[in-house]
Amino acid sequence: MDYNGVLDFHDGENANCEYDYDSNGALTRDGNRGINSITYDYVHHTYKINLDVNNRPRYIVSDYTPDGRKLLSRHVTSIPKPNGYTKKTTIDMYVDGLILRGGSPLLWQFDGGYVDLDANGTPTCWNYYVTDHLGSTRMVVSSNDSIRETINYYPFGSEMRMEVPAQMANSLGHPFRFTGKELDRQNGLNMYDFGARWYDVAGVPMWTSVDPLAEKNPNMTPYHFCHDNPVNRIDPDGMDDHYTQNGEFVERDDKETKYVFVGDNQLEYKGQPITGDKFNKMASTIYAESSIGYGIADPKEMCAIASVYLRNNLAFGQGAPLAKQFRATPLENQSNNMQMANGALINALQNGVDYSNGATQWDGAEQAMVPKDYLDKPSNGKGIMYKMNTMGWKMTDDNYQSWKKAINNKFGSGKFNVPQTKEATSNYGGMHNKGKIRLQSTAQYGLTIFWKELK
Repeated sequence: MDYNGVLDFHDGENANCEYDYDSNGALTRDGNRGINSITYDYVHHTYKINLDVNNRPRYIVSDYTPDGRKLLSRHVTSIPKPNGYTKKTTIDMYVDGLILRGGSPLLWQFDGGYVDLDANGTPTCWNYYVTDHLGSTRMVVSSNDSIRETINYYPFGSEMRMEVPAQMANSLGHPFRFTGKELDRQNGLNMYDFGARWYDVAGVPMWTSVDPLAEKNPNMTPYHFCHDNPVNRIDPDGMDDHYTQNGEFVERDDKETKYVFVGDNQLEYKGQPITGDKFNKMASTIYAESSIGYGIADPKEMCAIASVYLRNNLAFGQGAPLAKQFRATPLENQSNNMQMANGALINALQNGVDYSNGATQWDGAEQAMVPKDYLDKPSNGKGIMYKMNTMGWKMTDDNYQSWKKAINNKFGSGKFNVPQTKEATSNYGGMHNKGKIRLQSTAQYGLTIFWKELK
């Protein structure tokens, strides 16, 4: 195996104190890395990393916006010559996805890849990322179908093997790698720039400064990466809420825009960014409307409820005790079943699989266990309307048998007592459905059956 260029730890200093930190807990010196000093700007973003050797200048200066977006990086190095050295300065400017080197276009990064640009800004090659579930670049494929680079990672981001790096203009190795962040290898730094903080991937995997939200996790070191669970968590550059695809809360960053992201993808509802509060209320409703109150956690049931909920925006579970319990639980302490509700909502918001099969309504166990005295009545007079009598329904054989089995297994044999098909017996509450069948079953999960309305 070729280990050339791997990002591993080098014991560069043998001293009693090899690391220094400032009063804010930020790294100011790393003797093993050869970092003589690190200075920070007024919002504590890394400003200058000094790696001078034998009084020869070697440093990196970076400028950021207050929210951590990089604007400029200046790399200064010393090239030896017989009578001293030559100082070389490389300046990169970041304008959204465009990177300029020395004032000339270098590359343009788009969602899913990057374009090599010549000095006039003309595209010379389109390159596409093949990423994993964390957003880490695993392969770079060019527009001519050639594989420019493959990358394999250890869990915390160090690379197992360095293939010949993808070459961009000016022989710059492709930098956007672990979780899609930029790896700075110039001057032997070998750190990832996450924007608000730098991540040391080559030494002990940790941040070089403390987590600005460290007080939320007093049981964890403020330098930890992804709660020491980098296999299925990401750590964004940051008060937006970030979730994994399966609904696990990752982190709330300090941007104070209060929106919701899955990876780098911002979630929207009805064409507008969804806020964290709105997302939490909707997920709590899905959770309460499911069979979780009966001890049944079915991901397909929650996904189907989420799809119908987004379709008709009608559910009554938001005020239920389970929904209130959901919202009262800190995001980082949510149970697996609460995360399941988050994942169901994410699936629906991202137009994922519609497990309801186009349903517009759902019903729970109360519609399958109608008291004998109300088998032909529209309601019990206490707020429960019986759909088979006010709308009429027809279930497929599979849905009928599945619902019957689920109800009897949970509540006892014979508790399920409704027919597979029945015409409405009453006009009720402004509905004129007597003698009609207005509901056709589309799916059944947990204790819930899903309906599509018929004309």
